Amino acid sequence: VEGLEVHRIEDEPSHGPDAHQLARYLNEYKKPLLTDVDTRALTQYLRDRGTQRAVLAPESSAPKEALRQLDTYDLTDAVYQVSTPSAYEIPGSGPRITVMDYGVKNSILSELGRRGAAITVLPASSTPEDMARTRPDGVVLSNGPGDPASIPGVLPGVRHAIDHYPTLGICLGHQLIGLAEGGQTYPLKFGHHGANHPLFDHRSGRVLITSQNHGYAVEADALKDRYTVRMSHLHDETVEGLEHKSRPVLSVPSQKPLTNGPTGLPYAFSPASG
Repeated sequence: VEGLEVHRIEDEPSHGPDAHQLARYLNEYKKPLLTDVDTRALTQYLRDRGTQRAVLAPESSAPKEALRQLDTYDLTDAVYQVSTPSAYEIPGSGPRITVMDYGVKNSILSELGRRGAAITVLPASSTPEDMARTRPDGVVLSNGPGDPASIPGVLPGVRHAIDHYPTLGICLGHQLIGLAEGGQTYPLKFGHHGANHPLFDHRSGRVLITSQNHGYAVEADALKDRYTVRMSHLHDETVEGLEHKSRPVLSVPSQKPLTNGPTGLPYAFSPASG
């Protein structure tokens, strides 16, 4: 959380386990707090207009510079800024998994390691030749920030993964698979952020409750000769996962559902089964 807006805030902690006031807690971590906001009206405003860019600044200061920067706000290079600057390895005794780091979460690497994978993490700028040199049994295209259409330089690597290895795309990786296969992406009016996002798994017939954080979706009509829609969002019916009809290629919107138990998602790669 980088800022909090609330209708009102209590002066004293409201339940026993509280250590101190919320306002004091935010102040300690230098996080801005705006109170006396009509949050219901703000919600209705956003419902009509969709996700907005905004500036939160002290009333005493004129936020002209912040507003100017907002007009030129650009996430084009965000993936390259958050990606690892150089390749590294995480030892394991299982299948060799190459992870394309577009902003990979540590939890994804942990989940792969927990399954015994020998992991090679490559920078987003890596070439198909760089990927081939890792000799992977499978490739994971990671999550990451920004507009997937703004980073066409990574698509040759995505295409190489799809053509040569069992491939799992997560979040941004899902969107990049769509683009590499000739589909389109588009910005959502309301991004999917936070917990409790319900997904319908068309193969199992189950509903998965997931945690998500993305602002773009895949238009999959151009892909349906090769892919089936594996998952769709039950709130806005957007495509949240794709599965190739004949090859071991799968994409999902988030690392794993919040619900307990088996998910049916193939996080364990092998050359035989993908």
